[in-house]
Amino acid sequence: MKDFVREWSTLEKTSFPIQYNYKERVRNQAKILVETESILKIEEMPGFLFCLRKRLAKDQKDIVLEKFTKRKHLPANAEELHEGWGCLRVINTLHQTCDCGNFQKYGYCKHIIALKII
Repeated sequence: MKDFVREWSTLEKTSFPIQYNYKERVRNQAKILVETESILKIEEMPGFLFCLRKRLAKDQKDIVLEKFTKRKHLPANAEELHEGWGCLRVINTLHQTCDCGNFQKYGYCKHIIALKII
């Protein structure tokens, strides 16, 4: 496969970047996440980090974590989804993935960049 890609890129005069070129805005947002300590670690769930959503204050983190840990496996309705799932972004440190929309769309997000900064 590497030979094919190398040959194709030579013939088409294109190149394949080894690393992403992160947008400056995304990098700055990641730095803010790290500086404001918005990324949480739960001892009962090793391998995962959690990021509070923008609208949540730091003093609400205990309530949010309690709702998150007591959530059902799958939400029954939109209200349950919002209550137990919509308050945190889940970052898998082992696979370096995130459940946010930007990661699903681009393959990177501010949460993963913040993880790399940490």
